Amino acid sequence: MQEMKIIHENRSSQFFVLSDGVIYQLKWDDSRLTTHIKEIEKEDYEAYLSGKRSSADLMHKAAYGVWPPTKEEKHQSDLEFLKNELQLVHDVSLPNNPKLFEEFPELKSVYEQWLLDK
Repeated sequence: MQEMKIIHENRSSQFFVLSDGVIYQLKWDDSRLTTHIKEIEKEDYEAYLSGKRSSADLMHKAAYGVWPPTKEEKHQSDLEFLKNELQLVHDVSLPNNPKLFEEFPELKSVYEQWLLDK
């Protein structure tokens, strides 16, 4: 096995990509200056290099094993949570966030039906 060498450095995100030609690793220090080294897929590194994924995305994938959710995926997840927790919407969310239906227009009809069924 060849020695791992730095093949890419991102100073703004403060990480290094290392490789021996077969294995790829991401190395970074967290806020406590603890060094982390996680194996990454070559395809993930290439997605970062091509601009399809950001440096934050690559670090998230290295740390957690999955890409971070897109804005649309996050919105859908939040919407599903709100649909499942209509009592929370009624009691807590609407009084504290009157613009909730502007953020989640899909929720309004579900909420109105819930009120009728209540």
